[in-house]
Amino acid sequence: MRSNPSFDLINSQTQERFSEPSSLTQCLINQVTEAIFCVDCQTRFQYVNDAACALIGCSREHLLQTTINDIEIDFFSQTWSEYWALIQEKSSVNFQTELSTDTETQVLDVTINFLEYDSEVYGCILVRPLAKVSPQPLLRVVPNHQQSCQKQTSFYPNCTQLKPIFEFIENHYTQPISLNDVAEAVGYSPAYLTNLVKRRTRKTIINWILERRMLEARSLLLNTQDSITKIAMSIGFSDAYYFSRRFSQLHEISPKRWRQQHQMQSA
Repeated sequence: MRSNPSFDLINSQTQERFSEPSSLTQCLINQVTEAIFCVDCQTRFQYVNDAACALIGCSREHLLQTTINDIEIDFFSQTWSEYWALIQEKSSVNFQTELSTDTETQVLDVTINFLEYDSEVYGCILVRPLAKVSPQPLLRVVPNHQQSCQKQTSFYPNCTQLKPIFEFIENHYTQPISLNDVAEAVGYSPAYLTNLVKRRTRKTIINWILERRMLEARSLLLNTQDSITKIAMSIGFSDAYYFSRRFSQLHEISPKRWRQQHQMQSA
């Protein structure tokens, strides 16, 4: 594996058993654009540079008082225990991933090294920014009816990192899918997926599935003469009564009454 100046610096810090680095060394490490983290075998942060703090959005003081399992790191697709097992076996893991915000997507190159020194073992993480790209439109789902309260130019949030998640929901919402089904399809654990989507959208996976189904239900109620039971079955509900109850909870009116009211308005 090629030598990396940033890891040379952090390895020097490890050899000093993470004692307070000199002001010059501290300055040099904080000048690099790569985010550097060192984590011990008990998942505690032992060192982070300024770029690491900026990437996570936490202060150094906070990170050094917590563990990597307590911090939500979006660019990790697995739990730290899985990465820890990998680097113990292979010494190093490298992958590219994306970190998305509402305005841009940052492409990241991540290297995790296993380091052993003086009978202690550490995980050294280097995150190198590669490029920034503007997010592309995700999916456009426009209701057939023209009621202003229902119009949406885009149903799903415009977030590249969540694109595979919402594509799976869009392709399967008419089936009885669950959180576990979505997590398995996109390669995340259910817990990580829940936290990721909730943090990005303030809604859960189940909320998104339900809202997508209700969007289709409103379109079918307005534009077809299908029975409530047939509509329920066509959007992934196995029980028409349960569909009616959930529809009523969200709209404060039964699907039958909703249809009557909106058909009269359209007449």
